[in-house]
This record gives sequence, C-alpha cells and structure tokens, in this order.
Amino acid sequence: MTKISPLDCTFRNDGNYNVWNFVINLIEKYLNVMSDIKIDYVEIRFRLLEKNESSGVCAYTPDDFLNILKIPKNIKKLLW
Repeated sequence: MTKISPLDCTFRNDGNYNVWNFVINLIEKYLNVMSDIKIDYVEIRFRLLEKNESSGVCAYTPDDFLNILKIPKNIKKLLW
C-alpha cells in the first residue's frame, strides 16, 4: 500500500488575499496545528519571479527567514 503524504499550500495559495503578508507568530501557530493533525508538508513560501518589497515574507521568502522559524520536527522540510 502506498503511503500518502499530505501537503498544505495555504500560505502560497491564500497569500493573494493579503499580499503574502503573514506574521511569524501566525506561521508558527499554523505549523503547530498542521503538525498536530499529521500534515507531512507545509508550503510556506512562494517564489515570485521578481522580489517585490510590497509583498509579505511568504511571497519571496529568503532562506534565513525559514531558518528562524520553529518548525515542528514531524513536518518534513522541503528544499523550497
């Protein structure tokens, strides 16, 4: 039997509603909920073709931002 690995894309897909401007506290709380309900992967960032200063951190997310997040251990880290 093949194991299915759930993927959540809320930050990428719903970022167009708030210009990908999510605060760290919300991202970390959301990651904890995803961990609790056994979501394997959470797509946090969306790399736009050009960096746009008016867009939030989830529109063009630098690697150093990902490194400061408290990501639960059971959420697998993708090479985003």
